[in-house]
Amino acid sequence: MGIGEICLLGVGLSMDAFAVSICKGLQMRKFNGKQALWMGIFFGGFQALMPLTGWLLGALFAKHIMRYSHWIAFVLLAFIGGKMLLESIRQKKEEPSEEKGILIPGYTSMVMKANTKEQTVSIGNPADNDCIFVIVLKLEDGTKLFESQELKPGEGLENITLDQELEAGEYQAVIEYKCYSLEDKSPLNGGSAEFKLYVKE
Repeated sequence: MGIGEICLLGVGLSMDAFAVSICKGLQMRKFNGKQALWMGIFFGGFQALMPLTGWLLGALFAKHIMRYSHWIAFVLLAFIGGKMLLESIRQKKEEPSEEKGILIPGYTSMVMKANTKEQTVSIGNPADNDCIFVIVLKLEDGTKLFESQELKPGEGLENITLDQELEAGEYQAVIEYKCYSLEDKSPLNGGSAEFKLYVKE
């Protein structure tokens, strides 16, 4: 085997390490020179060590295994290829699906009528969500004004009944979203947003 063939064989054998390095580099948000150096040392070291070890073993046992060498090469390559295929399938099964975030509507202000519990609003659960909402309206001091029933994606409220009447004025209020799974109604991460509540006659 000439030097040209050896170089081509070396390039071919190193392509797997090259592909892994590219994938690892794509995952880096910021270049880390130390990590890249260690990866190059490990890959380069093993790429040099394994062929050298194989050559030494081959030289020692060449007389005994020459007639079966093609079968040995076939079994080894089949084993390595099968192992890589199984690991790829297993990794795809174990990888968690990319979960879509919960859409939390925000409000800067809301207008209500004074001295009545019956109010007209526009609040709800965005249709793109995959969870149940329970919406709570309360004042900044913690006084609860309203708590909705469970709202599935796409459901909203226009007419609500407050727990108490409010006098005319401006209030600092909070809208709180309690989120639950559609499957088993287990609690999920929710959210809240402050807004200005204008109560008018």
